[in-house]
Amino acid sequence: MCEENNDYLESGCEFVSWVEANVLNIDSIPDTIDPGAILWSAITDSNDSTISLKISENSVSSSIFNLVNESDFVGVNVVNEITVPTITLNSAIAWANNRVGQKVDFLVLDIQGAEGLALSMPSELLFDISAISIEVSRRGLYSTEQNYSYVKARLAQFGFSRTLTFINPLNGHGDELWINRSNPLYMRLSLKLFSIIRSFIFFLFKVRGKFFSKEPAY
Repeated sequence: MCEENNDYLESGCEFVSWVEANVLNIDSIPDTIDPGAILWSAITDSNDSTISLKISENSVSSSIFNLVNESDFVGVNVVNEITVPTITLNSAIAWANNRVGQKVDFLVLDIQGAEGLALSMPSELLFDISAISIEVSRRGLYSTEQNYSYVKARLAQFGFSRTLTFINPLNGHGDELWINRSNPLYMRLSLKLFSIIRSFIFFLFKVRGKFFSKEPAY
């Protein structure tokens, strides 16, 4: 976990904050990561609650949802289940803002099928985000996740427009870059759009090392 921290910094991020649900990964955190940069919670539609997290063989694929057809995927069979605290996306952004004393500019939303659940709640701080990289699937992977159409509709309601899409043709799974065009800073943002796109592509091909493999890209 957090092994991509240097990749984010090299791609142009000044600060990196993490929200991680699987506390069992705590021993795998690199020594170079500030423990205060990690918030141990699952992003859902509620604060100060708890939820069951299903731990997979490949721990980074752990989810609060069950896979629709678990046998179709390699390395994601559920091997354990733990109870974890929850937080809303708005509260997670507020925590990250307070941690570094400035507003989060770029958000990576990769929460194993809970993206729609996170976006279902009001989030005034999301309007301050300049760009979002979000993991998407053109087919439902999890039993109770909000579908792709819902995620797109919610991002549009928050003022974001899809700018780039990279979908693995082998599994219909990938990442999208959404730019916040409703933000008053958008005109200034457009001047650094190339930098954001460069960072997004860097993220895909460096952090997501198996993006074009035949295995599902989780």
